[in-house]
Amino acid sequence: MIIRNCTFFMIFLFAGIFIGESKGQESLIDSVIYYGRTTAVMRDSVNWDELEATMRIINNESGLVNATTHMLKELDDFHGRIWVDDVPYFGASKGWAPTNMEIDSLNLALYRQSSAKVHASLLNDNFGYLRVPGMIYSNDNSAEAISIYAQIDSLGTLADIHGWVLDLRLNGGGTMYPMLAGLAPLLGNGVVGAFEDPASNYRDEWIINNGEVYIGEYQSTDYGLSGVPDLSHLPVVVLISGFTASSGEVVAISFKGRPNTLFIGENTAAYTTAVSWIALSENVILQLTESYYADREGNLYQATSVTADVQIDGGDDFYNFENDVKIQNAIEWLEAQ
Repeated sequence: MIIRNCTFFMIFLFAGIFIGESKGQESLIDSVIYYGRTTAVMRDSVNWDELEATMRIINNESGLVNATTHMLKELDDFHGRIWVDDVPYFGASKGWAPTNMEIDSLNLALYRQSSAKVHASLLNDNFGYLRVPGMIYSNDNSAEAISIYAQIDSLGTLADIHGWVLDLRLNGGGTMYPMLAGLAPLLGNGVVGAFEDPASNYRDEWIINNGEVYIGEYQSTDYGLSGVPDLSHLPVVVLISGFTASSGEVVAISFKGRPNTLFIGENTAAYTTAVSWIALSENVILQLTESYYADREGNLYQATSVTADVQIDGGDDFYNFENDVKIQNAIEWLEAQ
């Protein structure tokens, strides 16, 4: 089974097609090689005859996991992995982007685990502040989408909001769907980004339509957020950091090219890759990076950071916004719009 997804701290699933299951050790290594040859986004960067021969030797001598992680290393696939009995094994590795963001370890751990809640407040009486954490995939993420939308809606009833600050500095990833759906009022209807594979000209657009998210023609959400207000004309400042990763970067990219939008902070973690979910057997799952992210204007992020328009290192204060340099710069820009 193949399902296209994007992972970082947790797994979330995209629409896919059922391929069937392989059985036996030889069938498993055959499948790994097949999917690597045909779907890995970096497949043209290696000599497959040599790599396949090496993988078969490793498979015979020390098993499927070592053969697969060797392939991932050769492909420089830091987002891919092989799961055996629910245990992930990685090949290539990639650390966090350099960051001077200031946050205590307890709260950073909370946001990395996506256990934090959406937080909203007023800034200077007429600007909205919205902090969106990463969100764990579940069979029904409607509550998460509604929580974002509800915060936008509730602030709008309290004050005449002239602009928004969207804080993604602590968004480490998870499922993109509830985040994009909940932010539909600010994004508006239409294409907000895409998955792309330059080698095959594959492209699946991320589309917002009346509060629901579509990947290409496939409707990925059914959260019931119909009739959402269109706030896409309002100015938005997006705050990013080196901890903004994976589907957190999907959200950031969905605002790239949006009119009247400014990015402030540090460059993101550069996990801008979409990963497949391939069931090789009942207990073996293969994940391969199969595409990159692209923004609505067609700019491709090939495992590269989302960059800030206004680069600011450090100066973060999540407890006292008056001391938060990035938020104060955001307010200054919004007031000038």
